[in-house]
Amino acid sequence: GGVESIWVNKRFAFHSRQMQAMVDAFANELATVRFQPSSRPYASCADGTIVGVGQTPDTGYWIQHLLKPVRFAGMLKSALATGLSALVNTGPGNGNSRLTSRYLRGVSEYDKVGEISVFAQDAAPQSAFLSALGQAWQDGAKIDFDKLRETGAGRCHLPVRPMYRERFWIDGEALSTQTEVPQWPTATGGA
Repeated sequence: GGVESIWVNKRFAFHSRQMQAMVDAFANELATVRFQPSSRPYASCADGTIVGVGQTPDTGYWIQHLLKPVRFAGMLKSALATGLSALVNTGPGNGNSRLTSRYLRGVSEYDKVGEISVFAQDAAPQSAFLSALGQAWQDGAKIDFDKLRETGAGRCHLPVRPMYRERFWIDGEALSTQTEVPQWPTATGGA
């Protein structure tokens, strides 16, 4: 029995009443944001539900998210109930990925759900995002690469092999197009 937990090494209890002292400053910052209706549904950690297309979380939503515990398990349960095939962690570090893996472990109906962490602890954000995008594509996600090109993304340098720019062809005459196939002895008789 018991409750499984992970120690989070932070100076403040984020998503709790301990954040009350910064609510006014946070609300002032939020007042400068022009919120847009969501273009896709997403699972909310604020209350563990699905936020539908066209819904617009407002300042009150974000303040409540700041002051109340994260409903991570509820969010995962709601998201997985939609039949998705991949979860993408866009938060910093890999804490959410570890929690997701623990939640999915041993739940047979979720065995085929992929989990991708976008922003690894020490990776540059653009590199981390593109690596996660490549992982998602490798796992079968449909990626609109034309949209990606519209962002100004360009070529990247890939790791090279040790023989990079070295020639390994055999010099000499071209091989004949008629190659004699050796005849191998056949086993006869017997033991």
